[in-house]
Amino acid sequence: MTDTNICHADSASANELFKRLTMEERDRFFSALRDPASDIAQSLLASTELDQPLQAPWWELPDVPSNDQKATAVRYGHMPPLLEVPQGVIKWDPASPPLLYNICAILLAYAYATRHFSMSRLASPGNDPQDQREARRLIARAVPFIADRRSRVLHITLSDAVTNIWSRLDLGSTQHSTMAILLKDVFHLLRLRKVVVTEDLPDADAPQPALVLDHPRGCALMALSDLTVLFEGDTAEGCKQRAGNHVTMKIMYYAGHLLAVPSSILDAVADEAFSRSSSFSKK
Repeated sequence: MTDTNICHADSASANELFKRLTMEERDRFFSALRDPASDIAQSLLASTELDQPLQAPWWELPDVPSNDQKATAVRYGHMPPLLEVPQGVIKWDPASPPLLYNICAILLAYAYATRHFSMSRLASPGNDPQDQREARRLIARAVPFIADRRSRVLHITLSDAVTNIWSRLDLGSTQHSTMAILLKDVFHLLRLRKVVVTEDLPDADAPQPALVLDHPRGCALMALSDLTVLFEGDTAEGCKQRAGNHVTMKIMYYAGHLLAVPSSILDAVADEAFSRSSSFSKK
């Protein structure tokens, strides 16, 4: 590194420097922060720039009392609010091709964007609008079947989804640990929460109950809700009311499929993502 670059790095803010890190470097950074006794955590706790918005993904927030969370320097993002899913799209047809691997691809892109931009949640009003525009562009490139009105892309295996995402996000030059991290994210987002609720779908004419954050499929639904709000921000300026576009309509369609798919199938796909994550970690 030249003297000029060193001076430039010295003058850059902590947030600017963080954006230059690779995903693997960011993950090691947050892993170190989770240990309050580590040198990185101690340095940040004493730093005057501790208020910089460096955020770990919201789905990694540990289930510990709030007073215990003060012992770590990690700042976790806020869980996205759940949006209502139209009753008409909550359908499951065993004879139709499953869409879960398309959902896996969407969640891979969502996790990548969340980590790449250190924005959790992506649609938070406090985020940099330029970063949000870039996040929309990145996700639309990674999973074009939600951006292209006429796309009929159907991933029939998890390997198919991973290979496609890998090529579109240009991950070929990075370590396999990148995909291991993202697949583990998909596992955490997709796995069923162990809560006791009924999954019986109401009659078509019956009012749909409001979704709650402890819904057994809450994490994946929150991710899709976050994406919906993010892409709603891509509508014309000056529109004061929420206006759905073809992207948000497609995301809601996938949310309906997620709500309707049998739990046993969802569990199997989540376990497959975890297994593939472990395989990439060993490469």
